[in-house]
Amino acid sequence: MGRDARGRGGIESRRWCDGGRIVRLVNAGVAARYQRVTAAIVLPEFPRNAAGKTLKRKMRDPYRAGRATKL
Repeated sequence: MGRDARGRGGIESRRWCDGGRIVRLVNAGVAARYQRVTAAIVLPEFPRNAAGKTLKRKMRDPYRAGRATKL
């Protein structure tokens, strides 16, 4: 994994763009069971507003659809 000029984490190679591989990579780096990742969703790009800020709510909405409680 690499970082761009803004310090955001990113995937350097397309071979890592698989949710299962990302989960295994992250889980290999954590020791405690409660820190482990159970799923990863890979997006082609993040939704952004006119100012370039990431719209996290738009990324969460599909995941929350059909749930009784918010996460």
